[in-house]
Amino acid sequence: MQCLLKNLGSVQNALAVRLTNRSAMNARITVEAGGHRQMSEVMSGGSYSSHSFRYFGLGKVTSVDRLEVRWPNGDVSAVVRPASEPDHLPH
Repeated sequence: MQCLLKNLGSVQNALAVRLTNRSAMNARITVEAGGHRQMSEVMSGGSYSSHSFRYFGLGKVTSVDRLEVRWPNGDVSAVVRPASEPDHLPH
């Protein structure tokens, strides 16, 4: 899993998560930041590029409290308070 934290405007932030595992289809990504929880599922039916990144709007929040991926086989990958490295997070 790769994770990017990028400022997309003067006061708004977003998190882009890219699942690089081939079994990412139907995986569920949950992001907790600033007291809010957002979820996105990787769905089939599009091209590879249409499901390779999932974007989460963070507004003025500059850090993520928890990032979790529930894989289709039931495994869970989670990172609590991930570092805001602008390239990727450990899997």
